[in-house]
Amino acid sequence: MDIVIDALIKIRNVTKRYGKTIALRGVSLDIGRGITGLVGPNGAGKTTLINIIVGLIERDSGKVVIKTGEKDFRESIGVIRDKVAFPPELEVEYFLRKIADLYNVDISHVKHVIDIIGLRDVKHKRIGSLSMGYKKRVGIAQAVVHNPVLIIADEPFTQLDPIIKVEIRDTIHRLSKEEGINFFISSHDIADLEVIADRVILINNGKIIRIIEKGGILSMMIRADNVESLKEYLIEKGFR
Repeated sequence: MDIVIDALIKIRNVTKRYGKTIALRGVSLDIGRGITGLVGPNGAGKTTLINIIVGLIERDSGKVVIKTGEKDFRESIGVIRDKVAFPPELEVEYFLRKIADLYNVDISHVKHVIDIIGLRDVKHKRIGSLSMGYKKRVGIAQAVVHNPVLIIADEPFTQLDPIIKVEIRDTIHRLSKEEGINFFISSHDIADLEVIADRVILINNGKIIRIIEKGGILSMMIRADNVESLKEYLIEKGFR
């Protein structure tokens, strides 16, 4: 396992069981700065790990150390859930102002967040009337509005058509590069993350199986007239 010296979160040998089912099997990893992806199939343990990090469930064993800053770590972390569930009757801007009030954040920053996340055209609309793409943007905005050091996002690209998915992905990338916000993002599809992530952690059956730094080959699509010949050639060259 690669050790990240200035890791924001250090996870060591974390295990979790649900009855006879082992959800996490001694997971150890570092969540560093930039964008870190966690990729695995449904049931691999992604959501369980995220829920342990944010304190929604208890781990059975192991250690989680959060070092996002000197203030309370809960004020330094934003969370984006896979299912959007905000008060449908509230207008977008009003809702974000109420979130900002909880953290004593100035209203000028709320307006800045609305602009950078692309909510200006719908800021006076009720959340319940928005498309799924805009609801996802509201989810990002509520996680960003209190100036967190790190945002933990659980499957933020689900329920989106391809065009909106790219827009949400670009928004996350822009927040990382321009606003200096770090991200830890889970997904079951590696294509959602390989373009923007600085490192991708692969998890399956509750275990970390590989860590790929930016620039490593995550996936490749090849079109060929003779698939069997191509397969034999790739195997000969060491690909599996």
